[in-house]
Amino acid sequence: GDIGALALVDAILDSRPPDDVRDVVRSLFVRDLVDVTVSGCGYGDFLLWTGLSVTPLDPMLFDHVSQYPDREEEQQHGRWAVNEEGDALSGDVLAARYDFTLLMLVRAWCRPWTPRSNPSFSGHFRRAISALALCAHRYGVPADIAVMVNSYLPREWWPDDRRQCWCHDCQLKNVSDVIREKVARRERRDAEAREEATTAGAQPAAR
Repeated sequence: GDIGALALVDAILDSRPPDDVRDVVRSLFVRDLVDVTVSGCGYGDFLLWTGLSVTPLDPMLFDHVSQYPDREEEQQHGRWAVNEEGDALSGDVLAARYDFTLLMLVRAWCRPWTPRSNPSFSGHFRRAISALALCAHRYGVPADIAVMVNSYLPREWWPDDRRQCWCHDCQLKNVSDVIREKVARRERRDAEAREEATTAGAQPAAR
C-alpha cells in the first residue's frame, strides 16, 4: 500500500545515484524534457534529495523553470515553497525566495577553505591541500598552522573541471558529449570482454 510505496521512495532517496543516472537526469532537464508538475521536484530538489553535490558552477540551478512550475496557480497548488507561517509562496515572492537561496549558496561557496568544506573544492585543489598537509607534517608544522594557511588559498588558483559555459547550446552539446562518451566507453569495454572470452575459448586445453 502507501506505506510500501513510501518505504521504496525513502530507500531510493537515501542511496546516492550513480554518475550515469545523474548525467541522464541532468540531460533531461537541459533538454526541457521534464515537466516539474508531473515529476513533483525540480532539478535542485533532485540534487539535494539524492545527496549529490550542489555548486553555483551549475547553470541549471539558476534556471527557475527547471525548479518549479511557471504558472502561479500550479505553484500555489503544489506548495513548492512555504514561508515561516506555512503559507504557500508563488509568483515574484517565490522567485525572490529562490534567488535568495542561490545567493546564500554563492556566499557559502566563496568562504575560505576549511576541513569541513574540503569536498566542495575541485580535485586539483584537494590534491594541493593534501600535498601541503604532507609537507607540513614532514617538517613538524602544527596542524592548526597548516589549516590556517590553507584557508588563505582561493579556489581560483586551481582549475575546476565543473565549470562550463552558460550558453544553452553549449550545455546541450556538453550533455550530449558526456553521454556519447559513456556509451562509447561501455561499448569498447564490452567488445574487449567478448574478445577476451573468444580468445580464452580458442586456446587449447592444458594437458
